[in-house]
Amino acid sequence: MKSLLPSTLFILFLSLKINAQCPIGTYQITSQTQLNQFQTLYPNCTELDGLSAYFISAYDLSPLSLIEKIKGNVRFEKSDRFLSLSGMSSLKEISGDLLVEDMDSLVDFSGLESLEKISGDFRIIGNISLIDMDGLFSLSEIGGKLEIRNNTVLHTISNVTSLQFLGLTSESDLIIENNLNLNDLNGLQSIEEIKGKLYIYSNDSLSNIDGLLGVKLVDSTIKIRNNDNLLNTNGLRNLEFCNNSIDISVNPELKTINFQKITVRIST
Repeated sequence: MKSLLPSTLFILFLSLKINAQCPIGTYQITSQTQLNQFQTLYPNCTELDGLSAYFISAYDLSPLSLIEKIKGNVRFEKSDRFLSLSGMSSLKEISGDLLVEDMDSLVDFSGLESLEKISGDFRIIGNISLIDMDGLFSLSEIGGKLEIRNNTVLHTISNVTSLQFLGLTSESDLIIENNLNLNDLNGLQSIEEIKGKLYIYSNDSLSNIDGLLGVKLVDSTIKIRNNDNLLNTNGLRNLEFCNNSIDISVNPELKTINFQKITVRIST
């Protein structure tokens, strides 16, 4: 009988070679110098287990230009050198959450033009230079919550016009809070169901919510509060069902509340 050792060793070598094509675990960006070595170390890598950039001086993501899918979470936090996320032009899917928080120089999402799906939450929080959502026009599905909060100069989210599907669970909220210069919610018109809560809080420049005209069902609470310039709720006139309470209060310019088709579930 011939020895199986050579074939076994070959299979082991092949397995190690395949596994070495990409880093194991979340790839943590620590510096631009480290990131620049990525394609040299992993020339055939198209998938990552996760990606994290926290409090770093990197500014160019082009070494990740071949990445098509990230199987876990993606976190960009507390970095002040990124004007955009340019360089990730091949990324189509994130299987976990996408968090973009306290990115002080980020003005838009250029670089994510190919991104179609986020299976988890998409949280956009405290980005003081973020003007709009440019770069996200291919995004059609968010499996978790969409949270847009504390982005002080954000004036429009209209660039997310492909977004049709939001949420799979009762935690799949739509939260728009404390974006002081946000004028409207245009860009969300294709969303028909919100599985979790709908919260619209403290958006001082928001005059209407017509971007929610497609919403027919909210499976939890609706709260629309402290929006100083909100004039009407016509954007919810196609809402047919709310599975919990509706709280519309402390909107000083609100003259009319327009729910033409609404049925509210009353707990007994």
